[in-house]
Amino acid sequence: MGADRRRDPAVFTIPPEAPFLDSLAAGLWRDAKEDQAALARMTVVLPTRRAARGLAEAFLRLTEGRPLLLPRTIALAEAADEGVILAGLEAPPPAVGALRRQAALARLVLAKERAAGVASADHAFRLAGELATLLDEMAREEADPARLADAAEAAHAEHWLKTIAFLEIVTSHWPRWLADNGLADPAARLVALLESRRRHWERSPPESPVIAAGSTGGIPAVGRLLATVARLPAGAVVLPGLDLDMDAAAWEAIGESHPQAGLKRLLGRLGVAREEVRPWPGAGASGAFAARARVVSRMMLPAEGMGDWRRVEREAVRAGIAGLGRIDAADQNEEALVIALAMRAALETPGRRAALVTPDRALAARVSAALARFGIRADDSAGRPLGATPPGVYLRLLVTACAERLAPVPLLALLKHPLASGGMRPGRFRAAVRLFELALLRGQRPAPGIAGLEAAYAHAARLAREHRPRGLAAAARVIEALKRSLGPLLAALEVSEAPPARLLAATLAAAEALAATDTAPGARQLWAQEAGEAAAARMAEALEALEHMGPIPPESWPGLFEALFAGVEVRLRRIGSAGEGAPHPRLFIWGVLEARLQSAELVILGGLNEGTWPAAVDPGPWMSRPMRTRFGLASPEAAIGEAAHDVALALSSAPEMLLTRARRVDGAPTVPSRWLVRLDAFLESQLGPGDHLRPPADWLGIARALDAPDCVTPEPRAEPRPPLALRPKRLSVTEVERLLRDPFEIYAKHILGLRRLPELDEPIDRSDWGTVVHAAIASALRRMRKEGWPGVATFRHWIEEQGARSLEALAAPAREAFWRPRLARIAKWVAEAEERRLAEEGPVESFAEVKGELALPGGFVLHGRADRIDRLADGTLRLIDYKTGTIPPQKEIEEAYAIQLPLEAAMAERGAFAEVGRGIASHLAYWKLGGGFKPGAKTPVKGDAAALAAAAWERFEALRARFDDPSAAYWPRPHPHRAPQFSDYLHLARVEEWGGGDD
Repeated sequence: MGADRRRDPAVFTIPPEAPFLDSLAAGLWRDAKEDQAALARMTVVLPTRRAARGLAEAFLRLTEGRPLLLPRTIALAEAADEGVILAGLEAPPPAVGALRRQAALARLVLAKERAAGVASADHAFRLAGELATLLDEMAREEADPARLADAAEAAHAEHWLKTIAFLEIVTSHWPRWLADNGLADPAARLVALLESRRRHWERSPPESPVIAAGSTGGIPAVGRLLATVARLPAGAVVLPGLDLDMDAAAWEAIGESHPQAGLKRLLGRLGVAREEVRPWPGAGASGAFAARARVVSRMMLPAEGMGDWRRVEREAVRAGIAGLGRIDAADQNEEALVIALAMRAALETPGRRAALVTPDRALAARVSAALARFGIRADDSAGRPLGATPPGVYLRLLVTACAERLAPVPLLALLKHPLASGGMRPGRFRAAVRLFELALLRGQRPAPGIAGLEAAYAHAARLAREHRPRGLAAAARVIEALKRSLGPLLAALEVSEAPPARLLAATLAAAEALAATDTAPGARQLWAQEAGEAAAARMAEALEALEHMGPIPPESWPGLFEALFAGVEVRLRRIGSAGEGAPHPRLFIWGVLEARLQSAELVILGGLNEGTWPAAVDPGPWMSRPMRTRFGLASPEAAIGEAAHDVALALSSAPEMLLTRARRVDGAPTVPSRWLVRLDAFLESQLGPGDHLRPPADWLGIARALDAPDCVTPEPRAEPRPPLALRPKRLSVTEVERLLRDPFEIYAKHILGLRRLPELDEPIDRSDWGTVVHAAIASALRRMRKEGWPGVATFRHWIEEQGARSLEALAAPAREAFWRPRLARIAKWVAEAEERRLAEEGPVESFAEVKGELALPGGFVLHGRADRIDRLADGTLRLIDYKTGTIPPQKEIEEAYAIQLPLEAAMAERGAFAEVGRGIASHLAYWKLGGGFKPGAKTPVKGDAAALAAAAWERFEALRARFDDPSAAYWPRPHPHRAPQFSDYLHLARVEEWGGGDD
């Protein structure tokens, strides 16, 4: 590798079983004859910055920490950004920023879509991202746009003509835009930089050594540059993990998805036969690692080479899988915990490093969370998505809340975010928001916007009078803060169209205003720390980029704003952010790209499910696989081959390797990765059936035992026995029936004082429908008492009129549209029934919604409201209960379980209803008012009404006596078959637990 004016290509490989960067460092140090000055004169070209850092760390390991002058390193993949490859040369035009390009492309897409009548700004922005990807692919693969028309298959020619017409954006309009603005596409600029460097080195070969290491030459420009480096007087190319042992027939047969496919393609670009590639000096590995590499090589053989499976000795296979373990977890959480436990255990050995390699960012996040349980933060190469950081979440919540016009759920999500302070002390603002929620947002949704909140406040103030003044005062402060901070943005979203840059500026102003505290401006709060700095930089870039996009309808703004965060990661500094510890120096989480060329004593390959690793093959939205090939783009299967190479290298080189997957992801069953399936098949063919990849520790058992209790003692049924002084002395008729069926509910409601908190955005339900029907009929009956019978048509109109007012007050147009016809049918049925009753009985006194109250010995008060009581000609009473739901069975009435109506009759007998006067019931009836095909039905209660009333009163007195005994417990649901169908207190009584039901 010396500077001897050699022109034959110098191509080496470091075998897959050897740690690449450590072997590279050792070889360079040996070639420099351990002379630091000679080493410093070398230039090493590596694929990534992380690989460059890894090489520096490898040199430190080589010298056992002694300082060393290092060779100059160039990160090939980021050469355009760094501007180091072309040092001293004329540079091509600067690269257009990613956001600016997407915004400008979106404007072109919008113009196309508007011409077709299907314009959508957020869709156009995302489609612009797909076009940008296509542009970069075309640039990297050096595909000629003029060949687009030739790519179509005859069967799809008509469809392809439409696609070509749309792709004029990239073939015609976009090049003109770049030329007008003096810019270049990033990938095209990188290709130009690489090509300029190649030509420069060909014209003026450097005398100092140049080593290009670790690249598989994924794009033609890199391949040409490597070919030039290999022929420099002091140049060399070092390939990662070229399989020199595969026989020629198998080598010729490998396809795009094989691990060696990329290297085979690169050798063709280098003009070098595989037999000409030499092992990197000193890069041999121990027998155990070589055996592992042979196992992996045989496992990955194409079909034509599978005959070699039979030629592998069984003992060699056993040696090859030593240190290799596999775990199939039940789900993602269990997989993450298993990985975290294995990584934590690695720290028990001094100097031992552990790394998780996975393309699954959700799994990486779960592992980070599991490690945090042990007080550890791993060095995560991918960082954290900007949209998932505190400022990113806050900004997204703000846009959602404003786009949904301050609907309760998104509004509260925003107001409860730690960055929201509304110009107050943060703690005071949190307390005010909680009171604001209780006072105005629980229950039915207020009308939209600030005006809707103000109307809800005015309504609550009218109802409250002197009640809850503190809550209403806090609500007023929150509304004022919202008006001050979000008002301009809400106004900007009301126009028909607005420039997106103006909407972004209004969004950022609103975010800063709402983030302000009583002592600090919002900008200081929002843009602080690493995540805030990254968000500020992204928003500044977006402000400039969106100037190049035309006006959009405001309803597109949430989708467009969300797209601004796509693909942006925040990398935390190794020293740790505020509130977080520094990443552990021996624990790593690597993405697939970052893991290339890296090594650790324990490597865990996680997320090995088909569709995740490898990812599902996607040719993209523009062309089919054959069309891509004809056009000159890489086959989608090439990405699988690249991923297979990464897996093969990792499997071959780690002293200890753990392969993990989850059997179910998000509740759905998964399929093992094709590489796991191949490995299983290979091992079964060599060693027979069995569990051959047992990990060194039972990580699965440990993970499952970690949170398992020593023993499970079932909780007995609740048996609260409060003191008599705390037991309720006032119950409604409905509550008496509840006391009979579920005493615990009365205990929770009246003794503990617990009430169900209304839901946010609580939907209008059947209870509201029942209230509407009851109120409408009661109003008509009261009016009839004053004015007399008006006739069927008028009586029906009275019911419909009051019902319409009640429905309108619910402010639920969809429900109103459904219920109005039903109400009309009920009104007609009730009016006709009333006319028939008059014809049969003549006029009677009818009382509607009659309140009654009965004071009993011992200070107990029984109260209730009867739907309707008629005093008949003989002086007896008829009680009618309207039901829009289910009517109780006759058997339960006779057994005094359904006692509400008979108990009202007993109260009437005792003079509880002052408006009606004392009287004995002679008739009890239910009116089923559904409003459907059969609008109503009368169901008289069978049996003697007075006797049923007496039985109900006896049951009531027995209940009273029972719960006047201090030893009597308020059991939950003592008779399950008689229990209420619905209850707000089942979870408090833990019925499912002691009742044997599923949680």
